[in-house]
Amino acid sequence: MDFRYVSVKNAGTTTLDIYVFSRVGVYSRNVHSKLGTLLPQHTIKWKIPDDHWAGHFRVSESQNATLAEFTFNGFSSQTGIPEDTYSICAVPPQSPKTCKNYSECVKHTKRTGFNVPVKIYQTKKTLKDNNKGELLLGSEISCRRAGDGKYARVYPNDTGKIRISPQEISNYQIEFGKPNITNYNGGSKIRLR
Repeated sequence: MDFRYVSVKNAGTTTLDIYVFSRVGVYSRNVHSKLGTLLPQHTIKWKIPDDHWAGHFRVSESQNATLAEFTFNGFSSQTGIPEDTYSICAVPPQSPKTCKNYSECVKHTKRTGFNVPVKIYQTKKTLKDNNKGELLLGSEISCRRAGDGKYARVYPNDTGKIRISPQEISNYQIEFGKPNITNYNGGSKIRLR
């Protein structure tokens, strides 16, 4: 099994429907499909495409949802090296680009941009252990509640929270529901279950 993947886990206590939204075409329209229905504490794997892909994973078809955003197999404009990017987006939908903070966006839209807690982290791609991989320390980001902007983007121009990773080394883990966060101050400790 020599491919990269995103492992999506329902870390909560209720059944969740997981959707994948892809940005395609010149006008970046979203095309979505249901990845699956996950029972509590169950996981599903999604194979990362071999060519460029941009989009997000979320629980619910509603726009008012926490997004696990990814770009796979992109190229750095500075180094020319293949890279992936990932982030959590809890920006209230239809927020104007002029919003300077989360409160301003909520006031304007009357929405939160949040529906479930999300955690994303990377594992180093290895062929041993059935491609499960080693944990990459410091790669964890999470959003536990509406307006939690420590690692999540919470207003349109909040772009400093996008993580960049060399494409060849990583698989990704997403946990929706009730993240198992062992250290919430920078992701220096991550525990796999």
